[in-house]
Amino acid sequence: MSIFKQQTRLFVENQFRNKKKYNFLCSQWKILSIRESVDKLPEKRKMVFTKSKIDGKKKEVAEELGISVKAIEKPISNIQYSL
Repeated sequence: MSIFKQQTRLFVENQFRNKKKYNFLCSQWKILSIRESVDKLPEKRKMVFTKSKIDGKKKEVAEELGISVKAIEKPISNIQYSL
């Protein structure tokens, strides 16, 4: 194999490794920034967001708060927009 081909192969392999590492770091950064944003929410909004979006329990949240499911969907979309 020629030197050029070897260098090209090594370059491509390094770029692939770096891209995987970059993507992983970006994912971790996004997770941390979402956690920080959710932690800054008022307690009631934080509960609505985590139970409905993370746990997938909109109906239970609505029943617990004594409101309709539709009534919690608007605040959730506002929260998602702010994240």
